[in-house]
Amino acid sequence: MNAYKQHFLRMAIYNRWAYRQLYDKLDKHISDEKYHADNGLFFRSIHGTLVHLLLSSKVWYSRSSSNPLHDEQYPFELNSYWVRPPNEWEQAVTDRQDLRQRIFIECNRWIGYVQQLDPESLMKEETFTYFDTKGKKHERIRAGH
Repeated sequence: MNAYKQHFLRMAIYNRWAYRQLYDKLDKHISDEKYHADNGLFFRSIHGTLVHLLLSSKVWYSRSSSNPLHDEQYPFELNSYWVRPPNEWEQAVTDRQDLRQRIFIECNRWIGYVQQLDPESLMKEETFTYFDTKGKKHERIRAGH
């Protein structure tokens, strides 16, 4: 396995490990009331912040893998959440355990994606093109060497 692929795989596995650590502490020390309460966070609550992390991961997965967003399970189209108020983020996934399960599914999806990457393609200097949540096109050079 080349160094780039090994690095990306390590980061994807680390991401899942970090969520496990976070959820272990949340489950042991944070009641549902505190978890859903307005804590003055940008996305209002711990729950709203975790929903943001999940949906952001889904958007970046779509961009990275060139797979379309699948958002039929959410009340609003995924790209529209970035202009919505925090309470609507919290409505995307309302149940604490359901959100946890979705986050770990997403983590495993990223690990699987990295595992299937062609190591040689990671070494090529290519243009990475994506559209942001407002539809604006961005192009970046992904340097290989």
